[in-house]
Amino acid sequence: MITANIDEDQEDWDLDLNKIAFAYNTSVHAMTGQTPFEMMFGRKPKIPIDLLIPNTNDLGREAILEEYKITNELGEITVFEFIVTGK
Repeated sequence: MITANIDEDQEDWDLDLNKIAFAYNTSVHAMTGQTPFEMMFGRKPKIPIDLLIPNTNDLGREAILEEYKITNELGEITVFEFIVTGK
């Protein structure tokens, strides 16, 4: 991940280390099937998207992923939207 973010001059590679470490620690690894965060703390990490899309398991609701397309002067955009329904 660090190598992929180095620019030609290699002068500012250290500015993104916190972001890279966060991405690595919250990514599921193929060998363990868990994130390093889960292995260290015994729970799933809370990431920024959790603030926007609540965990529907905690709410006792089921999420539906809806996909639709929007076309504007810039072209076509695919939009994914979570719709939470009550049980």
